[in-house]
Amino acid sequence: MQGLLEALRGDPGIALDTLATLPGLLASEGAQDQAQVDIVRVFTSVPVGQRAETLGHARAVLARADVLGISHDTMLWAWPAAARAAHDLADTAAIGELLAQLDAAQPGHLAPMLRAERELVCARRSARDEAAAAALTAAIRGPARARPIISRTTSLITPSTSPASTPAPPKPPPLSPARSPPGYAAGRCSTGSTP
Repeated sequence: MQGLLEALRGDPGIALDTLATLPGLLASEGAQDQAQVDIVRVFTSVPVGQRAETLGHARAVLARADVLGISHDTMLWAWPAAARAAHDLADTAAIGELLAQLDAAQPGHLAPMLRAERELVCARRSARDEAAAAALTAAIRGPARARPIISRTTSLITPSTSPASTPAPPKPPPLSPARSPPGYAAGRCSTGSTP
């Protein structure tokens, strides 16, 4: 697990060094152990831009889905990494295989995260031209200044609508005697009866 954390921090060298200190894990024939080793390798190849290696290691993890289950922790890490690598490589065959793997899962066996990642892949596939793909990528990332900030009072405040940057609304003009509400004399309450 330490190797995965190091890889996720973006330090593949330390992650591989940590992995090398675990010869028992590297030599293990257990599906879970092998999947853990491969998921560290997936995330050591991501920061250095090795998309083909990322896809290969992720496929090695996903090959154990029949033993570990499609919603096992390693699958939740490997499937999105494989999908992104296949997208970056424009490997439509790999994307098709990845989607088929999720489509083959029994109802209720697919984790919500994988369902969401599947929808993302489908959206990317439907964005055929470069402009649509760029717009989709921009929409996914979103502008940094529009991200919500949660204040201590748990109200949702965005930087553009924070109290410090929002001017106070103008005060309404005072009512003049000519504009008094019906049934009221200027400055007096009407009771409806005449004396």
